[in-house]
Amino acid sequence: MTKTKVFKQYSEGFKRQVVAEYEEGTSASALCRRYGIGSVSSVTAWVKKYGIEGLGMV
Repeated sequence: MTKTKVFKQYSEGFKRQVVAEYEEGTSASALCRRYGIGSVSSVTAWVKKYGIEGLGMV
């Protein structure tokens, strides 16, 4: 018997909300616990893509 991984898909709006909270000072690990996100690396990737720095708005 093999285990299958279940990949969650999150909406862009949800990702942007998480990024906004991260930029306000909430840690990535705390956001993962709060929203049931499986990996801190997901949050950091969203920050790179949707965050102020990632959008070139610094």
